[in-house]
Amino acid sequence: MASSTLEPGQVIRPIIDHEGVKALAERLYGISVLELKELNGYDDKNYKITEDPNVKNPLITTHSEHGYVLKIMNSMDTQNPSVVEAQNEIMNFLGTRSITCPKPIRNVYGHLHSIESIGGKQHAVRLLQYVPGELLQVVPKSQQLYYQVGEFVANLDNKLEVRAERGTVVYLNI
Repeated sequence: MASSTLEPGQVIRPIIDHEGVKALAERLYGISVLELKELNGYDDKNYKITEDPNVKNPLITTHSEHGYVLKIMNSMDTQNPSVVEAQNEIMNFLGTRSITCPKPIRNVYGHLHSIESIGGKQHAVRLLQYVPGELLQVVPKSQQLYYQVGEFVANLDNKLEVRAERGTVVYLNI
């Protein structure tokens, strides 16, 4: 396993263009992309995908009315497969506990993610249902909003504590 310390100048963010993203969506998920928009991301690349209704992946039985996010993880976190596995497990767990969050979608091979060579580096790739909404940074701030955020985070923390007791190790990367 390579170093888990980011060196100055080291590029870990995926290097891929829109045509490469469309090709990944088609090959891994059988999705023909009608619209593609890059979303905000720090070390990962995230793309909102609107699909052509003629999807070939038989594993996608319920299509997401709001589209999908193709997430390409940075090469450093990809070195630790338990990171993406834990994230997928937590999203699935929270989804069964009335927490609105993206749901991982199986690829044409039946897996929730795959490791792909992109720009000469290995990157975990997965597809998630898109959850519409606004980023907190662009919403007008109010005491009510801060209260709601606190209430949501406390509820989320309580549900994750139950999950942690059942064996999921939560990986934090700062």
